[in-house]
Amino acid sequence: MSWCLDYADRECSWSWGCQRDWTEAEWAENIKPKLDEWSKLTWKEIDEFSSDTGHKMHHNMDCDVICEEAQLRLLEIELDGDVIFRFRLGNKLRLWGFRKLQEFQIVWYDRQHKIYPTDPD
Repeated sequence: MSWCLDYADRECSWSWGCQRDWTEAEWAENIKPKLDEWSKLTWKEIDEFSSDTGHKMHHNMDCDVICEEAQLRLLEIELDGDVIFRFRLGNKLRLWGFRKLQEFQIVWYDRQHKIYPTDPD
């Protein structure tokens, strides 16, 4: 697995008050170490990661199930697709992007699990 930042959407903020851009500390502590770890693996190996409850930790999701704001943002930044990939970085931390062959194209760092919320507000 390789990755790139060419498509990262780091401008402005989400309606829930969170900046799209990550801080240097978030990059150094939460994002880059995981990317370095995963880049030593194949996509098949990454696909085999599961949680204690048996759920896949990293997986594709249909774009029509993510929050409407994220769907509209993909159109705004001209990154449309039917499927987006989600890496789990921690309890609520997610890294979203697109898989193109062996490359993961990073789009968003989701601190609060709001792009695909599972807990009611």
